[in-house]
Amino acid sequence: MSLYSFFNRKARLKKFTKIGIVSTILFFVAVISGCAIPDVRPFADATTTLSASVRAGGDMLITPLSEKPIWVEKKKKYIQPKDPEHPGKTLEADWKLRREAMDAIVIYSNSLVAIGEASANRQESAEGVVNEVKKLASLIPNIGTTINAAGDLVVFGLKTYIEIKAYHDMARAVKSADQAIKLVAKVIKEDFKKLKTAHASILTAKLTKSKKDIRIPQRNYEQYKKEQKDLRNKILENLDDQKLRDKMIETDALLAGVEPEYTSLQNQIASLEQEKSNGKNFFNKTIEAINAWAEAHAKLSEAFEKNQSPNLVLLAARAQELKIIIEEAKFKEIIEKVK
Repeated sequence: MSLYSFFNRKARLKKFTKIGIVSTILFFVAVISGCAIPDVRPFADATTTLSASVRAGGDMLITPLSEKPIWVEKKKKYIQPKDPEHPGKTLEADWKLRREAMDAIVIYSNSLVAIGEASANRQESAEGVVNEVKKLASLIPNIGTTINAAGDLVVFGLKTYIEIKAYHDMARAVKSADQAIKLVAKVIKEDFKKLKTAHASILTAKLTKSKKDIRIPQRNYEQYKKEQKDLRNKILENLDDQKLRDKMIETDALLAGVEPEYTSLQNQIASLEQEKSNGKNFFNKTIEAINAWAEAHAKLSEAFEKNQSPNLVLLAARAQELKIIIEEAKFKEIIEKVK
């Protein structure tokens, strides 16, 4: 072998060695990147915002109903707040369960963050995901859990059951848990639909009573208002008629006597109709937000596979809508108090 060939071969070996080292480094970078855990914190933060908005809105709509007398048509009387049969008591008890459900999804979402960080930093088992689903399910009304013969967690409710396998990597664990999360979301939505109906039912009863109460004051008000207008026209034609003037004074007094009650009942009806509309809007938006939360969770497994943050645009938008609804309602409430 010539001296030139020897050195040429040595240079090629050195070059191939460098390529090998670089390739090896790139390989390990790719492996590490593939196993990395995406940031789940934004999902947990969005869930917290959603929960806070739901809780605030529900408290604002439901708590006042439990603190006021409510007319019960069957009993033909107002039921006082301290009475155990007060309709608001049942509504408030039901709302407490929904509050706990919203707390539960926050705990679950934050637990995912903790499990993800542990898996990323210490390669710990992702079985914690299944345990957290079990805890979440146990805090949601109408949801139950058990363990099947294979040792998998079974979550059931609404005549449906989901089997969740315990995997040791976060991507597969979250993907396995997702069907159970969909079931949990479905149950929460059904609960909120029932709550919406109950809320509307109480306000409908109050509206029915107020509209019944306003009939006589409205009839008298409209009658005196018409008489007042007719008398004014007659007085304009005959300014010297003292009898007409006396009649006008009497009619003005009668109108002044019924107007406060009529106006009060009008305002009461308008307020109840607004409250009923606010409730309908709030519960509908809450159901949409729970849908968005379940959809965002479904994107988590995709985020794990691609090592990306989950797309939370829809969840953030729904949470923001709820926040705006609550802020507007609070603003109107403040304005009414100032009036």
